[in-house]
Amino acid sequence: MTKTFNYSILVAGVALTIATGCKKNNPQTVPTLTSSTVNGVGISTASGGGTITSNGGATITATGICWSSKNNTPTTSDTTASGSATTGSFTASLANLQSNTTYYVRAFATNSAGTGYGNVITFSTIVDTTKVSFAYNGATVTYGVLISPKTGRKWMDRNLGASRVATSASDSLAFGDLFQWGRLADGHQLRTSDTTSVLSTTDVPVNSKFILALNNPATDWRSPSNDNLWQGSHGVNNPCPIGWHVPFASEWQAETGIVDSTSAYAQLKLTATSGYRFLDGTFVGKTTGRYWTASPISNGGTTYLLRVNATTVTSNTVIQRGDGLSIRCIRD
Repeated sequence: MTKTFNYSILVAGVALTIATGCKKNNPQTVPTLTSSTVNGVGISTASGGGTITSNGGATITATGICWSSKNNTPTTSDTTASGSATTGSFTASLANLQSNTTYYVRAFATNSAGTGYGNVITFSTIVDTTKVSFAYNGATVTYGVLISPKTGRKWMDRNLGASRVATSASDSLAFGDLFQWGRLADGHQLRTSDTTSVLSTTDVPVNSKFILALNNPATDWRSPSNDNLWQGSHGVNNPCPIGWHVPFASEWQAETGIVDSTSAYAQLKLTATSGYRFLDGTFVGKTTGRYWTASPISNGGTTYLLRVNATTVTSNTVIQRGDGLSIRCIRD
């Protein structure tokens, strides 16, 4: 009886040892999976997903995708979206993306052992042709894009420095900044900028002050004058973003539908009461809107096409380069 009992205990012990050994040889692991190709890529959205190839020996409790524009191996610490299933294949949507941006995305799945990741997929969002974002005066700004009904050309929807697109021809929040001809957006164009009577001998002045040109025979902030400034999107001191430029006189002249403040506002959302800054630093002409062209003339002045008031638009008028006028950028 005793021998039989001991034998039974021995058999039970061996079975337990085998069972325990099997458990140790088959530990749970994180899931394995592959990432799906990203589809439906738009300006700010896309869709992705993954396929689970192994659950790692434990129930999968969560799936999804993670993505980043800066981290090329994104994790769940980056932006995520939950998957549609916890077995087989699943899908998820990416949202709130930035246009014209490269992203890195991969699928993930989680069980009790941790989170496993699929391969990294790279894609780029579409360029938003209805908006343009760029650095201006130390900050990133986003402007809308208007398509002229007359020429089909693309114009920014507001003057440089304006806080919004005009709601009327006299909307003060759409007036924007006032540039001296040929200068960068270095701060001199702000209506609150300080002034200096020291002319600049270089294309980029040593400070960001509005340069008083009243005593300069050429009425220019630069001495000597330089006719080669602002010539296209890659031109010296172009204040518009790459791909955009200060319009040439011919580009303004092509907008033949602009004949008064009403049509100027209707066609390109131009303001007609923004005024300008005279070369002595004072603000004048507040019943008109004045817009630079990039087309110079040789006597130190330059042409601007539009002098918009309530009833007329004057073109090809000579004005001093030391004056501060509005700028409306046009697409190359």
